[in-house]
Amino acid sequence: MNTTLNTIEKNYLSFAKLITDYSVNIQPRENVVIDCIDIPNEMIAALVLAINQRKGNAIIWNKSWLTIRALLNNLNIEQIENIAENELAILKKSQAYISLRASYGVYELGELSNEAKNLFQEKWLGPVHYNYRVHNTKWCSSKWPTDYLAKTLNLTLEELTEDFFKICLLCDYKNLSKDMSALCALMNQTSEIKILAEGTDLTFNKSNIPSIICDGRINFPDGEVYTAPVKDSLNGYITFNVPAIYQGQCFENIRLDFDKGKIIKATTNGIEDPNLIRIINTDEGSHHIGEFAFGTNPEVKTYYGDAMFDEKIAGSIHFAIGNSYKNAFNGNKSSIHWDIVLDLRKGGQVFFDKQLIQENGKFLISSLSNLSINPY
Repeated sequence: MNTTLNTIEKNYLSFAKLITDYSVNIQPRENVVIDCIDIPNEMIAALVLAINQRKGNAIIWNKSWLTIRALLNNLNIEQIENIAENELAILKKSQAYISLRASYGVYELGELSNEAKNLFQEKWLGPVHYNYRVHNTKWCSSKWPTDYLAKTLNLTLEELTEDFFKICLLCDYKNLSKDMSALCALMNQTSEIKILAEGTDLTFNKSNIPSIICDGRINFPDGEVYTAPVKDSLNGYITFNVPAIYQGQCFENIRLDFDKGKIIKATTNGIEDPNLIRIINTDEGSHHIGEFAFGTNPEVKTYYGDAMFDEKIAGSIHFAIGNSYKNAFNGNKSSIHWDIVLDLRKGGQVFFDKQLIQENGKFLISSLSNLSINPY
């Protein structure tokens, strides 16, 4: 599994062109923000070259987790608001946004105080990204392989990098998109969804909220069909069996209890963790769900410890606490959007209008059979 430097460089160029040509579809004279955190300069240069080839205008934000932590540790609200104001001004003059972020899990923000994390969320990420960028620009976001992520998977960085490009570049998104269209159509015909699994008995309504196919135009890796629950319709409880990292902390076995769409209780490993409660109390919208989705990518077969990978596992579902996307909007607005994954390959059932359509991660309807090729 040796990956030569020349191969990596070719992958950089191929990945850049996939993002600019297919995902974001850059047009002449469009302003394109490249927002990078701890990304190799060669990859950033490849994106600039790809944007230039399409006659767009690249705007580079080259950051690191170290400098972000340094800014936030200062706890200077005026400084963070100034950064957010300037980034927002640039985005309002831009038509497209590309984000690549190195994945360091709990080490990205882990050493920060709760006040610093709240500052980052409420004064920077919320106003710039969840309130404006996701609704008003063409955008694509990707994580990036790191030594940290490789060690969690018992791989070398070379092996993980090769795996990353395999997932991103070899997945046949066009054929996957065709397969997902059948699921999307079925979801659009469905009113009530019920999920049963260990520690899970949850029902919600989604009538009149569109379902959206994600086929490499929004995330890398990609492969999901998402919608949103009617905001006040969730009732019951759900226990997520995939660890979830947020704001530098790993939470295991998150259980959320709902009453009329609102989270009324939240625990991790059976305990009311104050850090989990703090995240849910970020704002009014963080007490509600903004997204529900099925993972469909056959190339993502294991846990990476990063939601952008884990939520794409074929045979999984995920919910997002907080902000709802404009194209599948349920009215919920928040400065957070936290995807949490339930791997149904371990056991579970999904019902559409009381009909069993998925069991143990496998779809039971013939038109969806191509989406059930990833057994646990």
